[in-house]
Amino acid sequence: IRAEQGALQGEFALLPIQQWFFEQLLARPEHWNQGVLLRLPAGTSNQQIQRWLSALLLQHDSLRLAVDKQGQRYLAEFSLPPLPQLGELGLQQALTELQSRFDPAAGQTLAWARVDDCPPGSSALFIAFHHLVIDAVSWRILAEDLARLAAGESLPAKTSSYRQWGEGLQHYAAREQAQFDYWLGQSCGGEFGPLSDWRSADGGAAETLLELDAEQTAELVGDANLAFGTEVPELLLTALSGALADLGLRERQVIMLEGHGREAIDRALDVSRTVGWFTSVYPLALHPQTDLAAQLCAVKEQLRAVPNKGVGFNPLRMHHPRGAELRMAPVVFNYLGVSMAGEGDWTPLPVAPGRPLAAANQPAELISLHGGVFGGRLTLRQVGSLRQDLSEQLMRDLQRHVQQVLLLCREQTARGRRYTPSDFPLVTLSQAQLDRLLGRYQVEHLLPLSSLQESM
Repeated sequence: IRAEQGALQGEFALLPIQQWFFEQLLARPEHWNQGVLLRLPAGTSNQQIQRWLSALLLQHDSLRLAVDKQGQRYLAEFSLPPLPQLGELGLQQALTELQSRFDPAAGQTLAWARVDDCPPGSSALFIAFHHLVIDAVSWRILAEDLARLAAGESLPAKTSSYRQWGEGLQHYAAREQAQFDYWLGQSCGGEFGPLSDWRSADGGAAETLLELDAEQTAELVGDANLAFGTEVPELLLTALSGALADLGLRERQVIMLEGHGREAIDRALDVSRTVGWFTSVYPLALHPQTDLAAQLCAVKEQLRAVPNKGVGFNPLRMHHPRGAELRMAPVVFNYLGVSMAGEGDWTPLPVAPGRPLAAANQPAELISLHGGVFGGRLTLRQVGSLRQDLSEQLMRDLQRHVQQVLLLCREQTARGRRYTPSDFPLVTLSQAQLDRLLGRYQVEHLLPLSSLQESM
């Protein structure tokens, strides 16, 4: 494994996801962050917090990056901002204010505070970083390392650096140029005509919420997936396709999906403990069908045919000679999975970390759905610039279609598992061919013909 140890220095190019950020032309790009409140161990002093966070910034070099549209560099020296002490009164406004004036070009990407009586009788540590230097997986890494430091343990050796990952993505794009035609086919030709009339008058975010109850959520993440051998995103995308069709997109729906981006692009690279912004975004073109079971099977097959979970789309967009032809669609879906909230030290608290995004930063996407399972309930937010009335309609329709998908899965489970071609990866069959085969035989495995069998 290639890894750079010690405090890193030097300049390097933006990664594709960072390049995408600077393409957005945000009104306030300095206020586009991620934040969290972590439960502090009892008896933790401010001096200990400062010492532990200094150790994190030395260990995780991306937290010392200075980033602008021309590139980025590791800062050899850093100093922590003062540690404010906050209480419940005016907390959200104070947390928002602390993170509202970052300067990524100068490496000023951190805000923090100690919050007393949060939860009652204990304290929390608020931390926010500009999104240019962190992602959702990085927060888990930081929480684990804070727990190690608090226990008096040393931190493990570094995995591959963010700089090395960027170089790896560039090599990957050069090596995987054959993917370009696939991504061109996925990203072009979406039914975007009516969308221009759907944007809110001021271009601001709609902020509409969908919540499933605990019983339906448990079914969604559990038994419902037995019917067709699915995963949760496949069920939700099927429901979303139906809701978009109800809204008027009935032909070809191009949806941008997001992933953690830390895929296996090079056997010599390991970023399992590397902090930084790795997110992958990629388009998936869906064709709505009237038969819900057929739609679910098609969505499942399309998602499983995506090359390497979409990690190549943005690098090809940035590095391929024809990369400008790869379009970003105005519909985004990002399912974050199941959040396992705990009661122990250094676990995230269910308290909003202020406002991580400035209200003046208008979303580029028309429909932007983000969420996951929190506290045992599916929660999705629509934060695109869709008109408020249409946003509310979309979320009502989406909830109804999720419930229809769950009903379909219950009915299919009663009849028995429905298989699709990706369940038999060693052979190439269409859904119709597979259905005919399974209708005639009891099948456990399907294997390709041997060379001798092919010659007979």
